Amino acid sequence: QNTIENANIPYAFTVGNHDVNRYDPSLTIFQKYFPIHRVSQNNPYFVESLDDMTYYYLMEEHGAKLMFVGLGIPVTQDAVDWINNKLRQHSDYTAILLPHIYIKADGTIDNSANTALRLWFRRSEK
Repeated sequence: QNTIENANIPYAFTVGNHDVNRYDPSLTIFQKYFPIHRVSQNNPYFVESLDDMTYYYLMEEHGAKLMFVGLGIPVTQDAVDWINNKLRQHSDYTAILLPHIYIKADGTIDNSANTALRLWFRRSEK
């Protein structure tokens, strides 16, 4: 992370199963290297995080208004509700979804990504 920050390169992350201890659901492994307070201080596009796994960035470049939405694993209904609220607040931005996992090595869609997208679109249609 120091190399990225020293070079002033904006970055986004998506928390996944290798970033957490499966015997302890806390984010201690991830937070050791990417504590949310450090991410928020060193990335000008970072806006807010729900739970250190669900977050969003806002970026405006050359007239494009982009919202990057990070969804960790697993995606909860609380996370979907929170993100949908943020999407409504920033409806003038184009949202880019950054799920932790989407396509498996064999090219099929991962079930957890399918679940996240179904929750997302079902809630977004309301």
